Amino acid sequence: MSEYEVSLTFSNEREAATSFILEPWGEIYRMEPHTKLTVCFCSLIPPSSPHTVEVEYGVNQITVYAWEGCTAALFQNGEELGTDIESRPRVPQGLETLKSMGFFHATMNDVLVEERQKDSR
Repeated sequence: MSEYEVSLTFSNEREAATSFILEPWGEIYRMEPHTKLTVCFCSLIPPSSPHTVEVEYGVNQITVYAWEGCTAALFQNGEELGTDIESRPRVPQGLETLKSMGFFHATMNDVLVEERQKDSR
């Protein structure tokens, strides 16, 4: 069985840092001004509706959601960030249910407030 791969590059062209959130793993990265991050998704399930990458842009954050059955690797300047692709578990079934219930928004809002408080100290 072959794996499907989708890569996306995100740029922060602003003068301020922003948060980059990789879901459903709950990983938060500080994205400095004028930097780029590339996410590579791998899955045995083809990336077609409803199995697609979803991106949400907020005032101070970019949130990227993987689809069920895939894993991901995150790179900045060719260096892998966080957990490597073999260690990051595949997305289980039920992701869409959790998203529709607002699970990620509630959790991320709490975490982002905490991160911003740490940055301001």
